[in-house]
Amino acid sequence: MYAESRGIFMVLVDEKFYTDLDIVKYYDSMRNFQKWLLDDSYQMDNTVHMACKEVLEFLRLGTRTKQKKIYKDYFDQYDVEQLKQYKDMINNLDTIYIREEPIFHFKKKLIELGIFTFTNSYLENVISPHAEDKVETEYTTWLQGDVKNIIEQLKVEYTETTVSEALAKKFTKELQKLIGKKIIIKITDITSKSVVGIPLELTVNGYEEMRHPFLEISWEVSAPVENALFEIGEVVEAYYNESRNEYYRHLLIFVDFRNATPIANTLSDLLEVISRSIKNKALIKTLEIPKNPELIETHILKKIIERSEPLRSKAEEKLEGIYRNLEEIETKKRALKKERDNLDQATRRWKNIVEKINGFKRMEQVERVQQDYEIHKYEPSSFIKTLQTLIYKNNDQQLIYQENDLRTFTYALQANILTVLAGPSGTGKSSIVNAFANALRDVEVRMVPVQSSWVDTQDLIGYFHPTDKAFVPTPFMEAMVEAKRKENSHKIYLICLDEMNLAHVEYYFSEILSAREGDIPQIHLYPKRHWETARLIVEQGGVDIERMQSAIDLLENYPPVFEIPKNIRFIGTLNMDHTVKPLSPKVIDRSLIIELNHLKLQEKNEIVSSFKEIKGKVAMNFETFAEPKLNVEDINKYISQLQQISDLFEDFPNASLNSRGFKHLTVFLTYCQSESEAKDMIDILIYGKMLSRLEIKKSQFEQQQNKILEKLKIYPKSLNKIQKMLDSKHTITFW
Repeated sequence: MYAESRGIFMVLVDEKFYTDLDIVKYYDSMRNFQKWLLDDSYQMDNTVHMACKEVLEFLRLGTRTKQKKIYKDYFDQYDVEQLKQYKDMINNLDTIYIREEPIFHFKKKLIELGIFTFTNSYLENVISPHAEDKVETEYTTWLQGDVKNIIEQLKVEYTETTVSEALAKKFTKELQKLIGKKIIIKITDITSKSVVGIPLELTVNGYEEMRHPFLEISWEVSAPVENALFEIGEVVEAYYNESRNEYYRHLLIFVDFRNATPIANTLSDLLEVISRSIKNKALIKTLEIPKNPELIETHILKKIIERSEPLRSKAEEKLEGIYRNLEEIETKKRALKKERDNLDQATRRWKNIVEKINGFKRMEQVERVQQDYEIHKYEPSSFIKTLQTLIYKNNDQQLIYQENDLRTFTYALQANILTVLAGPSGTGKSSIVNAFANALRDVEVRMVPVQSSWVDTQDLIGYFHPTDKAFVPTPFMEAMVEAKRKENSHKIYLICLDEMNLAHVEYYFSEILSAREGDIPQIHLYPKRHWETARLIVEQGGVDIERMQSAIDLLENYPPVFEIPKNIRFIGTLNMDHTVKPLSPKVIDRSLIIELNHLKLQEKNEIVSSFKEIKGKVAMNFETFAEPKLNVEDINKYISQLQQISDLFEDFPNASLNSRGFKHLTVFLTYCQSESEAKDMIDILIYGKMLSRLEIKKSQFEQQQNKILEKLKIYPKSLNKIQKMLDSKHTITFW
């Protein structure tokens, strides 16, 4: 069927395009927009403003050069130039409204251009998302119950001015009580700078979109993320908190997409999600879960395969192996029958459930698809040059770093010194961490974005929940637990605190800094009595499945005193401007500062011209990485030279090195490949370990100035830095 209206030719395409979520989600906005077009009294309130915004977004998606297929198929029926006219006019609506110009003429012009035909065609053919009665979910029931008063307050605030941070926080806290600290999100759009997604709820019918709590719109949330690795349509799980940006506070929550993880990619993932909902009577009835706990795991596996098409092929490939493993488990169970006969019936039931859950977790773990790459043998003498080449060759960004920067970075990590990367934006502070891991085999990176709201250790590692009797970890803590597992002991884990000085480092990182000073680096997570209680629960049973799983988690992963694994190295990146916190002497004392700067074009060309044509990774494990090359006796004379420089600063507060600082330098130099290289590194160590501690009034420094400059003549990098520091009017400081 064809129809012509004001230069736009319309073709009613296949009905599937009119039921697709990407198209249908604009139904309410299109309806409100059309009502506003036709009714002179329907003024520019918040509902209309949001409708205009979403119609504009819909038009932009339809006029992009590179479109998602569903949009291309839908908008093929329209004249693109006509759509661009609509888009340009609606885009100027805010300007017209601010100038208080009559809206009537604006709407009349839009209708004359044919936009009413465009919206009417959409509303007549697209099936409303509310066309069918929806099943009441736990979320929709919750909106009408526990938080109804909060929702009403939100509506009032939004209509009158804007949603307050306090009320958004109150809503978010209640939502976290309902679904926990993480939320499930379906990715709907990705740009080079941000990620957009819709919150989902797991219901008896699978994933259901969570509608906006108080607006008749899709609850799309977004956050700035550069070069995200997700795909549109992918389902992820992420931490969230209240939105603090007043322009987006009506969205209520801010989702940390930077640390989001894909979910439901393995059978064990789905088993865990469904197991948490076994107490849900509606789910039990829908999935026909048997009452006999002995049959639950088999039944759930069957239902997962039936209901999850993306996992069907993976499950079928592994079923044969699973059944073999189940037979082995049955054999072992028979061997333990005599011991189990001595246990009471309740204990036996919980023991069986725990064993089966853990068994499925082990059996159903999907192996990662390893990318093929060439492996290069570790050659100490040429390692840094090879590393420099692979960082450039392996990465599409073609990252270039000076050899001395890479050498300092590598030796600081090997010496287990807190490595702080400073420098202007765009110098590759964060990139060097990922690029380093991408050039070495068996190196894992975990990036932890620091938040300005962090004030204590709990913000970094997590906390013990007194009601649930469970430890609630952060991504930082989860990374340490992962590194501690026996199967990962050969790997090197780099945990990077990105923009570490957005908050006071000594506040949230103090316990880690102190723990690293001990012979056995340990941190305290919670009182030991909770761990003892967890042990009794696992041994005796008699609790619900969630409490049992929390107890198992404490015993396996989160002991009351947690020992920081030897194979972890801590890194921090920082920018120095008025928006961040300065590093305290305590943090600087325990760090090595590496300052990265922009390279000139000639420097880059010279470096690149020296590269060989190689790609891949260098064979590296933790044992090789942590092995020093020189003895302490070999470097004593260089430590003496550093002592002489340190003595020049002994009259300045916190400037001269203490025993901890000399210990860091000593261990650092043992990783040099030769004594001559150790000699060359003295200049870099003065720069990053001594000058970074210097902060003094210029008048006080002048007394020692000539003596210090004379001593630093043979160390060009440090001399150049201190001469720049002297350019300041009042205070001599590294920063």
